[in-house]
Amino acid sequence: MKKILAFVLTLALVFSAAANCLAAEKVQNLSYTDSLDSINNPGIGFYRPIGISLKESGNKAVDYNVNLVHLRFDIAAFSSNALVDKENNVYGKSAPISDDALKAAGETLDNVKKRGHMAIVRFCYDKNYGGAGNCEPDMEMLLTHIKQIGQLYTEHADAIAYIELGMFGPWGEMHTSKCCTDENAATALDAMLKATPDSLCVGVRRPRFIAAWMGIKGSEFDIENDSFKAAAEEKGSLMYRVGIFNDGYLGSSSDLGTYDNGITRDMCVRFLNKYGQNTPYGGEAIGGTEVSEWNSVNFVSKEGFLTHTSYLNLEWNYNLTQNAWVKEIYLGDDEYNGQTAQKYIRDHLGYRFVLRESRLPFAAEKGKNILSQISLENVGFGNITANEKITYILKDSKGNIFELSPENVTDPKRLLSGKNNVSAGLELPQDIAAGECAVYMRISKYGEYNSDNNYGCIRFANDASQWDSETGANYIGSFRVIEKKAPEMLLKKLANIINAEELEKYGNDFDFNGNGNIDILDIIAAL
Repeated sequence: MKKILAFVLTLALVFSAAANCLAAEKVQNLSYTDSLDSINNPGIGFYRPIGISLKESGNKAVDYNVNLVHLRFDIAAFSSNALVDKENNVYGKSAPISDDALKAAGETLDNVKKRGHMAIVRFCYDKNYGGAGNCEPDMEMLLTHIKQIGQLYTEHADAIAYIELGMFGPWGEMHTSKCCTDENAATALDAMLKATPDSLCVGVRRPRFIAAWMGIKGSEFDIENDSFKAAAEEKGSLMYRVGIFNDGYLGSSSDLGTYDNGITRDMCVRFLNKYGQNTPYGGEAIGGTEVSEWNSVNFVSKEGFLTHTSYLNLEWNYNLTQNAWVKEIYLGDDEYNGQTAQKYIRDHLGYRFVLRESRLPFAAEKGKNILSQISLENVGFGNITANEKITYILKDSKGNIFELSPENVTDPKRLLSGKNNVSAGLELPQDIAAGECAVYMRISKYGEYNSDNNYGCIRFANDASQWDSETGANYIGSFRVIEKKAPEMLLKKLANIINAEELEKYGNDFDFNGNGNIDILDIIAAL
């Protein structure tokens, strides 16, 4: 009887506590610091370039295994102004791009996606990107080519991180070309925007071409200028799809003439800061073996956040990226203090998410909702630019995997630089197993774990042990799944406990004969 009375008193004490315990949340025991790991997340970082010369027939796809590749297609063969065989003085022929060439380009993009990677893409008429100018066909044919290229980009949009317009001048850098007037560049930009889906952004080499596309003067390219505001309102959402590829990045105060025609660096930085939050920005950093005022890590660590810098060419300029930045040391008030400039810049190109806190309930009943709350800091220069989805992965005590797609969850593009709080109500499946359940947050291209091959999955920068490569998701903690609400279970069991033998069984489970400490969740699990 003493045991029975003790048990009854225990139940009385835990009834109210049990309900509160189930609903109570706890901060998960995880690593909440930046691991300093260099992570190959999609669409950002140092890229590797590869040139592909397309001809009328006999083209072959290229398979290049690198996280971010810069595909540089030349279509000199389809312009009568492009010298395609210098030795024999042979020029191309102005004609639509052949189906064979487009097929090879498409298969090359397919290969990028199959590898789980993304590409920055540019087309131009400079044979083998050798530095030749004035190679373009007439504008009518150039626009025909843009329409074809736009269709190619549309069909392979998921593999593309950014479209660099190119088309004009040596290396497609939109200079040293009689054809590359502000008017023609603006016309080409508008044509590419119309030929491609809203998910893709298009960059031009200089902001003056954006001003021409907007129909304003260079001196009016100021987000506070009335003419700019009126033109931006007329362009609407297209303003957020237009960007810059800066192949003179950090080369001087004007980035080697990138800012001209009355447009200052400050004007361009403020434009990118507002309209380029989800637009890729980068190019080729310029410098020698010693850093300057403009390409020092001190400068980049400030302006990079304003321009949302997301990618750079690892190979150009080699003296800067592989020499000067290796010797320079970053001094800051974050976890990267004391690291090389190269490592700091590489790891901060684009977005970089660090889990700073995660809260989950102690326990929850099958079929009910739990609330996941995390603090996620984006310490990177930029933000997510591609369309992504947030889902949650549950791994129950029997190893079953469930993917949940809660409503009203944060759009990943809104996880901007700085602290972000992400909450989601997760409805537990009825067939989830009782016991400890692991929870993961998954940011992916499609949000379909069972079929998407983890394409476009984004890893947080915390300790590598918190990354689950099987599901492409980030561990954010665990909770206990129970069959029913605790008070109901305890009451039913109490009614059935009528003899000392059965009570003894539960008494041992509850440690009545030990030190008397009773874990409510252990009681629930035992019953």
